[in-house]
Amino acid sequence: MTHSTNQEAELRAKWEHLTLANDRMFGMVMEDDQICLELLHRIFPRLDIKHIQRVTTQKQVNTTLGIKAPRFDAYVRDDQNRTYILEMQVKNNHNLPFRMRYYMNHADVLRPGDSYDEQHVNPIYVIFFCDFDYYGDGAMAYEFEMRSVRNPA
Repeated sequence: MTHSTNQEAELRAKWEHLTLANDRMFGMVMEDDQICLELLHRIFPRLDIKHIQRVTTQKQVNTTLGIKAPRFDAYVRDDQNRTYILEMQVKNNHNLPFRMRYYMNHADVLRPGDSYDEQHVNPIYVIFFCDFDYYGDGAMAYEFEMRSVRNPA
């Protein structure tokens, strides 16, 4: 075998063993609207998502200078203008709740003059796909929502 044939075989072997945990593979899979839509249907069956408007991978959020700008692995909007941020996590940095809150604050920017009503502030869903159990409870999925501590209803 020649040197280039060996390189091709090595590349093919790497490609065949890639999983969704690989950043590039995750992005390629999420860019497929049908796959992304099916994934959202499975995660949120109660939302009745008809179609997604766009999928942007590695979306960089513009912030003011000197502020850490998040980069979303996949940023999706659905037909009802809801935002989904999909992130692949392969390393536990023990910061997911803080990252989730930060992402939600930077996911949808209001324009000057926009009000804070439901017309302008649409629901945002942050989804972390982890290859580890962050909370150690053995659950396949964890779901959180914002609610009042005093009156959680």
